[in-house]
Amino acid sequence: MSDTFGRGNVVGEILSLTYAEQAADFACWGVPVGGWDNDGIATLGTMITVGPEGNVASGVLQDVNSDPIPDGWTFPAFIFVENNEIFDIVAFNAFNIGAAAGFISWGEGGTPQPLIISGGLQGSSLSIFNLPSSDPYVAGQLWSNLGILTVSAG
Repeated sequence: MSDTFGRGNVVGEILSLTYAEQAADFACWGVPVGGWDNDGIATLGTMITVGPEGNVASGVLQDVNSDPIPDGWTFPAFIFVENNEIFDIVAFNAFNIGAAAGFISWGEGGTPQPLIISGGLQGSSLSIFNLPSSDPYVAGQLWSNLGILTVSAG
């Protein structure tokens, strides 16, 4: 067991962790939430890179259509770690893997599970910048149809 467990703050630390039965180095940030020892779970931030040069092997993470995420994808994520093993990865699907933008979670096997966030928006206004000005043909994606907020049918 690495002496990193029990230290608390891991900002800038490189941790050797296992995901899908493969060990790799993950540059982590943040202060672990939860016990950081044999009987606890740590929540950390990291960058995930898919492929031979990355920290998650090719073909392990799938998109919502069960297709492998292409090599070279790099994205920030929260990881949930117990005993140096990552058992969950949660990321904001800003790169729109498949057609499901929003939060996405991968368990131990790399199969995605969209996360449903309940509740609503609070505040007096909502601004959405850089909307496409033509139909993106992605079901559920917003676009500006000559200034009218429109939802694509796909």
